[in-house]
Amino acid sequence: MMDTVQIRRRGAVDFKSYYEYACALQDMVPLPAVTANLSQGLLDINGDRIKLADWTPILNSLSINKHLHYVALRSYHQPGLGESDRYRSSFKKRIPAFRSKDMTLRLCRAVRDCLSVSCTLKSLELQGLPLRERDLIVLTKGLSK
Repeated sequence: MMDTVQIRRRGAVDFKSYYEYACALQDMVPLPAVTANLSQGLLDINGDRIKLADWTPILNSLSINKHLHYVALRSYHQPGLGESDRYRSSFKKRIPAFRSKDMTLRLCRAVRDCLSVSCTLKSLELQGLPLRERDLIVLTKGLSK
């Protein structure tokens, strides 16, 4: 069995293997939505469909990664706009865990770490995320490096 330092070093250049290792550590199954485009160096995720517990291996893998050249994290959740009270009470959409204050901060820290170590990341897309000022400060630290 390899020691964790070797696994982490190899994981820096192979997102998929480290992601699978991080999932195994937490007795989880890797999500096909995450692994779908990794062979092309792309990580394109709709965060609304991922449970809170599933984010830990994704963020751990992203924070050390030096291989991906395109990272897109999207949220298509639309809070109720102009709905009548009657309709709102009968149909209530759950807010994805991905959009919480803590989760967006954890995400920004992982992206910051990835930006700090990666020379290959050419495109970063954060679409529809409710980023707060502290999240943006964390991201700018990664961009400055």
